[in-house]
Amino acid sequence: MIRRRFALGFLAALLVLLVVGPAGAGDSGARFSAITGQVEVRPDEDLKGWKFARFETVLAVLDHIRTGEDSSSVLSFADMSTFVLKAESEVVIATPPGKDSKVKLMAGNIWVNVKKMIKDGSMEIEMSQVVAGIKGTNITCSSRTEEDWIQVLRGEAEATVKASQEKIHLKEGEALVVKKGGKSETTTCDPVAVQQEWKAEIQTMGESIDLNEIPDSVKGIILGEAQTFKDLSGRFKTLSALAKVTQADAGEFRKTAERFLGVLMEHQMILGGISERLNRAAAASPTKAAQAHIAVCRKLVTQATAGQQEYLAEIQKMLRVNLVKGGSADNASGTAGVATSTPAVTATGTSGVGTTGPSDDVATPKEGVPGPPSREDADSGEVDAFLGEIGGTLSSVESLLSELGSDLSGNGQDFFAGAIDRCNDAIGELGNLLPRLEELQEKFPSNPSLSAVQKQISGYQIKLGSLIKTLAVVEIDARVMTEITDSEETMSAAILRLKDELDSYALVANGSKAGSDKIQATLRILASFSSARRQYSNIQKLYEATIRSVSTNKFKTKEHEDLETAFERVSNTFQMLGIIIEQLESRLRDIEGQTSPFLK
Repeated sequence: MIRRRFALGFLAALLVLLVVGPAGAGDSGARFSAITGQVEVRPDEDLKGWKFARFETVLAVLDHIRTGEDSSSVLSFADMSTFVLKAESEVVIATPPGKDSKVKLMAGNIWVNVKKMIKDGSMEIEMSQVVAGIKGTNITCSSRTEEDWIQVLRGEAEATVKASQEKIHLKEGEALVVKKGGKSETTTCDPVAVQQEWKAEIQTMGESIDLNEIPDSVKGIILGEAQTFKDLSGRFKTLSALAKVTQADAGEFRKTAERFLGVLMEHQMILGGISERLNRAAAASPTKAAQAHIAVCRKLVTQATAGQQEYLAEIQKMLRVNLVKGGSADNASGTAGVATSTPAVTATGTSGVGTTGPSDDVATPKEGVPGPPSREDADSGEVDAFLGEIGGTLSSVESLLSELGSDLSGNGQDFFAGAIDRCNDAIGELGNLLPRLEELQEKFPSNPSLSAVQKQISGYQIKLGSLIKTLAVVEIDARVMTEITDSEETMSAAILRLKDELDSYALVANGSKAGSDKIQATLRILASFSSARRQYSNIQKLYEATIRSVSTNKFKTKEHEDLETAFERVSNTFQMLGIIIEQLESRLRDIEGQTSPFLK
């Protein structure tokens, strides 16, 4: 069963840690804020000491954390830094929280988001070939047998190659690969495409938030984005008013604005996960009070996503302005049409949001649609229209993957057959989008949003294909269940007969009956026991053969669980014969002595 939870966004999740400090001397200060699938923890000194992770697990310094196949986890620190582990990854928290923190990536892939600038210190990610030092940065790291990768999505990072101690400075959009032996190569990466690759793991941060924590979490996103946009638009207004703006100042502003675009995209993913969480809660027949709470949460999510859409539009306007050329875009006024103050909002029915944030009258963006188009194609209505049209389809596919990507054990065989049909339908719908997408890519070959959509559709199709394979369960014939259930009644009847016959034999053995009567009583006992044992042996063979046939299933169906329960009852019933057998063995020796004269 998938175990999920979230610790009050990333704004108040670890308040307890901040107030009371670590639980013990060896406490690393990190906690699980999301657990999906099989996630395990072990002490460094105990190679075989793996135990299933729980949200209350205290992660000590040097503890190892690993994720299994189709699993992921999110680690949150007291400074609100976040580590997201993809499937089949392992990390070690190497140092306690403090000035210099270090995490070792033993294998796999992690997403690192250091949300606050670390003063007079750094966060280090150590891999087999390279060490990444980061401050206020969002990067991904990948460690494989032959090479290590670092991708910088926001901020900057400094990499140190272990073999040569060479230091390499990486900026946003840059990547570094270090081969075994120390050979390094700097290349580029597409932050938008990378974020899309991590979308499923990031979305779990929203899906696992406790219902009671959703309002504060969403308010935190709203207020944080509003403050960042206010600072950004204020800086834009200042630069636009200057007679001369240097290339360095303009470049720094652009970098900050693009970094905020990345934050907005990450928050969109989290809000998408929150929406899924609310949908599940609404489908679970909630009470009237719970329904009212869900309605408030949904309004906040709508408010947040509407604000994000407005921020995206305003930032795109800012980025089209050539500040170096005196603050004009195409020789027009630098501030024309650009909002330089935070849009107003009133969060009706909620408290603590106030009047800063996005406005209520802005349309909610389509979920599942990548970020805004590039500046070169910003005026292309065709691209915008296409992205809007496909938003519903992509959102539906994302929801389907989220729903079927969990632990589905306990569902009936009909559910899995229906789920396969839904996946095939989704693949067909995605395929229908490709002709129009290819047509637009020919007209706008440099548009990164179209490229991102193509990658997203391709990724969805691959995931759906893999999902179909895991959903294809070997079914258990209903006749098997019927036969085992019937055998339980047969076994119970056999036990009753044995008891009656043993009691009858006791009367015969203690009386003055003829030896032939004793023989007949003995034979009846043996025949009843032999019948019960034969019945159990047949059922055991049928059960074991059936279980072998379904052993390749990834999920345990309801029929599988029912079969195990039924056979357990049969086994328990047969075990009761053991008590009778013990009595029988002593009496058989008596029977043998008493009947031997008649048999000679």
